[in-house]
Amino acid sequence: GVCEGEEAVFLQKLISGLHTSITMHIVSDSCLKQQKHGGCLQWGPDLEGFRRRVLSDPSRVSNMEELYVLLIKAIRKAGDALLQVDYSLQKGGK
Repeated sequence: GVCEGEEAVFLQKLISGLHTSITMHIVSDSCLKQQKHGGCLQWGPDLEGFRRRVLSDPSRVSNMEELYVLLIKAIRKAGDALLQVDYSLQKGGK
């Protein structure tokens, strides 16, 4: 296959870490109280959802840490190139 052994395990950890990061963002601002027909009455952190979806499996947090370490290493490695980019928006949003 394309990704085998240690590479496959590492890739799975990165995907798990990304999933955990997204989940943390979702539970940090969730609908806590729903109206009968649609909208949300109260938004806020869903602590039970955080415990259930993130903290219930310690590997989720450690996989997210590995993802962030890889991201930091990539940013450091590409630092000089990233500093050369003009990030300002031109007229018309291009």
